[in-house]
Amino acid sequence: MSVPRDRVPGRELTPRRRRLLEDERRRLLQAVVDAVVTVGYDEITVRGICEAADVSARRGFYRHFADVRSAFVEACLDIDRGLRATAAVALRASADVEPRERVRACVEAIVGFLTDDPVRAEALLVHGPAGGTEIAQARDTTMTRFADHLRELTAPLVDPEAPTDELVIRMALGGAHETIHRQLVAGAVDELPEQVPQLVDLLLLPFAPRGARVGGESGRG
Repeated sequence: MSVPRDRVPGRELTPRRRRLLEDERRRLLQAVVDAVVTVGYDEITVRGICEAADVSARRGFYRHFADVRSAFVEACLDIDRGLRATAAVALRASADVEPRERVRACVEAIVGFLTDDPVRAEALLVHGPAGGTEIAQARDTTMTRFADHLRELTAPLVDPEAPTDELVIRMALGGAHETIHRQLVAGAVDELPEQVPQLVDLLLLPFAPRGARVGGESGRG
């Protein structure tokens, strides 16, 4: 997380000053997100960000970030943290239901997070790779966390002597990610809730007995 650069060594910020700086940072991050979705990463400028956030460049933007790239990376990491937290909350809240319904609850929570703010969703999942190594590492961490969640959710379905291969789990998660990415690129994120049953089936496919159907809602006519 960025540290405000106007802090005097040895002197703590007052609560009011801290709140003002947090609000300033929040507006800058939102401006970065809006800009990358509107004009694309390569066209973002410090001046444009500051004008949108109503913050001065010298005593505003550079107080929090070194350059456009660092601001964009921090914005993406902030969204990614929210995405992971949303999945974790859904996982805890569904502890008492059967595995398929737990998977569905988590998928619905993630889809809800994305559809509640499509601009932030697009900034992370479509434009995020422009942030480079930090975003790639964060994505890998998130996919690993989701793989762990999926193993926990489906533990009752798996034969302990024949655990599901990690690569297969990653492929299922990758398929779900690609489905969501395609909807975001097409500007059809509002259609994602309708695809929850298919996403659940896709995530459960690695855990179905060989040759058997997953038996989810997506096959009902």
